[in-house]
Amino acid sequence: MGGARTTRFRGLPGVAAGTILAALLWLILYDISGTTMAVVLGGHLAAGLILGVIWWLLSSGSSVGGVLLCLALLLALPAAGTAAVSGLAGLPRLIQMAALTGAAALATGLALALLRWRIGMLVIGLATAAALAWPVLSSDTVGNPLHLDLSAAETRDRSFGRVAVLGIDGADWQVLDPMLEAGELPALAGLMRRGTHAVLRSIEPSYSPVVWNSIFTGMTPEQHGIRGWYSALAQNRRVPALWELAGAAGLRTTVLNVPGTWPPRDFAGTLVSGFPMPQLTVSEADGAASGQFLGRILAPTARDGLVPTTVTDRTQIQLPLGRKQILARTPVRHVLLEAAIRNRWLRGAEGRLPIVLHDPLNTAGAVEIEAAGRSLRLTRGEWSEWLYLELFGRPAVVRLRRLESGALYATPPFQTGRTPRYPFTTRGFSAPTLTDGTPYVVEGVGWKAASDPDMRTAIYEHLQHVERIHSDAARRLAEAQPDVFLYVHTLTDRIQHGFWPYHEPQAFEDIPEAQVLLHGERVRNAYRFVDRELAKILTALGDDVTVFLVSDHGAAPDLESGFGGHRLDGVLVAAGPGVRQQSERLDLSIYDVAPTLLAGLGLPVARDMASRPRSELFTSRVAVRWVDSFGHEAKATARYIDRSTEEQLRALGYVE
Repeated sequence: MGGARTTRFRGLPGVAAGTILAALLWLILYDISGTTMAVVLGGHLAAGLILGVIWWLLSSGSSVGGVLLCLALLLALPAAGTAAVSGLAGLPRLIQMAALTGAAALATGLALALLRWRIGMLVIGLATAAALAWPVLSSDTVGNPLHLDLSAAETRDRSFGRVAVLGIDGADWQVLDPMLEAGELPALAGLMRRGTHAVLRSIEPSYSPVVWNSIFTGMTPEQHGIRGWYSALAQNRRVPALWELAGAAGLRTTVLNVPGTWPPRDFAGTLVSGFPMPQLTVSEADGAASGQFLGRILAPTARDGLVPTTVTDRTQIQLPLGRKQILARTPVRHVLLEAAIRNRWLRGAEGRLPIVLHDPLNTAGAVEIEAAGRSLRLTRGEWSEWLYLELFGRPAVVRLRRLESGALYATPPFQTGRTPRYPFTTRGFSAPTLTDGTPYVVEGVGWKAASDPDMRTAIYEHLQHVERIHSDAARRLAEAQPDVFLYVHTLTDRIQHGFWPYHEPQAFEDIPEAQVLLHGERVRNAYRFVDRELAKILTALGDDVTVFLVSDHGAAPDLESGFGGHRLDGVLVAAGPGVRQQSERLDLSIYDVAPTLLAGLGLPVARDMASRPRSELFTSRVAVRWVDSFGHEAKATARYIDRSTEEQLRALGYVE
């Protein structure tokens, strides 16, 4: 009798050890801290208690078997469940739940049955190892995923020397032509006089990451793999981009701020990612306003407006900055943890900015403020410098602005280039060298904040400030005069979306005349600003560079949303050595850009590209060298953006 009881309890220490081991491994695999750790550990202990009772009732197995059982059911099964959910994503939710429940029941039954034999322990051990290894082995490789080797390519006898591709996101001839005629865009006008220009036809959907990847690969979205906002990750691109081909051919190549290039994929050159990418925080709670990447307003009284507001009359405030996003540290995912994070059942630590007000915010003059260890004095309409703070163990920056109403606006927290939580440059490149002391911010506050009456002037100033950060970084990188240089201005698109109703008020209903007087020049001012920055970059690049200036789409009113929208007619201007000078406006496609640039650089052009080099752009005949294909990287399933990126895109008005 005593021997039977001993046998009954023999495996329970193994169950306890396996439960704790599985919990600790998940805590390591996920960036979990604070009270969330206790929730995850408590959930595993509850599951371990249930497994212990089952084990005791079955009266079989050893301590080693108990450890393996817990690892199989608490580690391997949740990891495999994530892959199963991805594979079942296209099926109705009821079928998904039934399939997963059935698989879990079958796995549990097999595990308990197999544990009666030593071979069962081995099978479960191997299954656990496979479930953990599968997502790691199937993740994207870094470096040269397609194993490109163009080092032997003859690039000396080519039509173009050094090449710069400069993007102006959303640029449209409807805006440019009147400004060019008025002499307001001298840098662009100079390029047009020296070369040729065209309407550049875009595609639907005209989402920035989709179109820019089409421009720089010469492939359709179906070919290159980035088809929409939710798959706007560089990991999903299956074909080489222009910069990867140039780098593989030994050309010194630099890429900056191209949308859809995060996370950065290493290649033989330098890349600084563009948006979208994860942010440091996610919203505190559900709701349209709280779920948007818009910042927060501190006000003495309640206000109407899209940007979330903290109302207080106290002098010491802990201003909410959102919560830490819980993300997996490795490709291994827990199906239940992912669901709990997605549904906000598990929340990260809360971030706050301590602020001390020495004067009431409704004071007519300047107010004295202490924030992030700095003493500030802000008048209405004035911005602070970037304020550095420690957020979730990482350096972060915010800016404060006193609004015209007297309220205090705080931007969302942005990571810095020093030890970023989400690295945005290729390895070996130091992000702090991008600027002269100013933090490099990949993407600013969402332009949808322009619908908030109190925020219109502030959001324009902020977006222009971020654009200056980007263009200053571009100028610094251009001074090295690389063989191939790619950079995209995004200010025009941001401002057109948010301020088009004031640029073209006759297209909308009930746009107040006072708002048109205040903001009617915002769109044109964005073009003027970009033209001035363009002149600086062209000066840094030097005279012997062939320039292709392109936009991913045009702009038009979007009456349904009440903002600016897209149209398919974009812009191309080409000038410099090897480019024909002509005054007639051509008609080209976004798919023409990559093959034309490759041919001009003396590099091979792939026959599976969506178009061919456009001979009318060259001063002389170009002997194109063809290859069948540069290859397509196999992708089992698409990767999808995280919650903070989704909130950022919602603040940009791109997803609802």
